[in-house]
Amino acid sequence: MQILWLFISFTFMGALVYGLCRMLRLNPIYAKIDRPKRSALCSLASVSASMLILSVLILTSHKHGSTQGMAHRHQRHLVDQLFLLFLYFLPMVLMLRLNGETLQSAGFARANLWKATVVGLFLAATTTFNARGGPGAAFKLTDDHNVHSLIFFSFVGFGEEILYRGYLQSRLIAWLGRYQGWILASVIMALMHLPARLPDMGFPGAFAFSFGLIPISLLMGFVMLRTGSVVSSSLFHTFADWMCSG
Repeated sequence: MQILWLFISFTFMGALVYGLCRMLRLNPIYAKIDRPKRSALCSLASVSASMLILSVLILTSHKHGSTQGMAHRHQRHLVDQLFLLFLYFLPMVLMLRLNGETLQSAGFARANLWKATVVGLFLAATTTFNARGGPGAAFKLTDDHNVHSLIFFSFVGFGEEILYRGYLQSRLIAWLGRYQGWILASVIMALMHLPARLPDMGFPGAFAFSFGLIPISLLMGFVMLRTGSVVSSSLFHTFADWMCSG
C-alpha cells in the first residue's frame, strides 16, 4: 500500500511539473555538448571522484562522532560546509576546463531562468505539506528547523543538483538519449548516498535506504528535464530536505 501511495504521489507531482511548464510555455533549451560520449564519461569520472573524496571525509569524521553529529556541526560552522562544497565541485570544474565546456552546459543557462525559478519556488511551497505540523508550522523556528539549517540544506540541495542534474544528467542525455540519461543519472545519484549511510546502517540498510531514494531522484531529474535549468530542481531539493528535517 505504501509503495502504491508513493507511486501515486510522485506521478501527481510529475504531472504537476509538466502542467506548470506547459502553462508557463517553458520550452527547455539544453546546451550543446560537442563530444557527448567523452563528456559523459568524464562526468562519470568526476562524480566518482567527488563521492570518493566525501566518503573518505565521512568515514574519517565518523571515528569522532556520528554522521548526524557532523551535520549539526556543519550547521554551526558553515565555513566548513563551504570547504566541503569546494572539494565536491573541484573534479567537475577541472573536467569542464579540460573539455573546454562552460557552466551553462551544467544547467546554468539564462534562457527561461525566471520561469524555472517560478517552477522551483512552486515545488518548494508544496514541500511544506511534509513539515511536522503541516503547512502552518512549516516555518516555525526550532533547533533543527531554522534559517541556519536552511542555509545548510541549500548547500546540499544546490550542490547535488548542480553535480548530478546540471552536469551529469545533461551529458548522459546527450550521449544515451533523453530518457535513458535521465533514468541512469537518477539511479546513480540515489546510490551515491550509500557511503554516507554505511557507518550507521551497514551495507544492507544503507543499500535499502539508497535504493528507496530512486523515485524522488527520478522526480527531481524530471524537473531538470522539463525546465532545462538546475535552479528549479535545486530549490525543490533544498526545501524538500529542509521540511523533512524539522
